[in-house]
Amino acid sequence: MRKLGLYCLMAAMTISITACGKSQPASTAPAPITQSEPKKEPEQKAPVPQKEPEQKAPDWKSSIDEIAKSDKTPTEKFDAVSSLAKNYKPTDKELKDFESYIISEYKNKKYLSDVKNHVYMLSNIFQATVVERHYDDKDKKPIDAFALDFIQNSKYTYRGAEKIDSDSVKKNEKQMNKALTQIK
Repeated sequence: MRKLGLYCLMAAMTISITACGKSQPASTAPAPITQSEPKKEPEQKAPVPQKEPEQKAPDWKSSIDEIAKSDKTPTEKFDAVSSLAKNYKPTDKELKDFESYIISEYKNKKYLSDVKNHVYMLSNIFQATVVERHYDDKDKKPIDAFALDFIQNSKYTYRGAEKIDSDSVKKNEKQMNKALTQIK
């Protein structure tokens, strides 16, 4: 039995050595202790925040189209467009384009020619309001005064409060003509 136990022990050692893949040297000298560097954790990079796709505000023309198609009264439409214009930040190019546009429409005598055309009238009111709000009243710019009278005539005729040949409209046009002579 002893032999059987010895054989079993030797077999277990052989299997153990074979399983490890190498045998341990029978040396009495202790193996040198090497200090291994501590394992570095892989660097955790902060997640790059994903930018939300920019929501482009609807352009002013499509906003005016929506307002014009609504069931609102002309006064309510005017108020909605005025609010839109007050919050609008034009580029320098847009501002110059708006100025040129309202001057051109006035000189061509078109600006009051179709007061029932909601899109046309509201577009004119929007552009003139953007121009008028851009300039500080203290600067006394002639384009500011022109735009204000343009708005007044457009607003009152569009809402039906004035006729296009009324004294009030004619008085504002006289002031607009004066402002035009000062605009460079």
